[in-house]
Amino acid sequence: MRIVRAKIPCQPKCGFALCLAVIVTEAVMGNFIYIVECADGTWYTGWTTDPDRRVHMHNTGKGAKYTRSRRPVRLIYTEEYETSVEAQRREYEIKHLTRAQKEAIVREKQGDIR
Repeated sequence: MRIVRAKIPCQPKCGFALCLAVIVTEAVMGNFIYIVECADGTWYTGWTTDPDRRVHMHNTGKGAKYTRSRRPVRLIYTEEYETSVEAQRREYEIKHLTRAQKEAIVREKQGDIR
């Protein structure tokens, strides 16, 4: 994960520098949608700023409720976006696809998944 710490001057109570700092940090960190394959063969889609950390959370039982009883999970796909809003929109789109459509996306980007 890329972390940027920057001091941005701000007039008292203006709020703009705080907003700018959040936007700059978000853009530098990256926003990802990811697909993990669970131990039972099902797939889970989510979004994060750090896919490796998020997979670790899933595998330690601190991730999504869905994956807690389906561990271990393995990362099979990611896409990176500039903003969290873009990543969350894409996550929503992918979650509404059929399994076959998701498999096609994964194959197209990374080759055969098996």
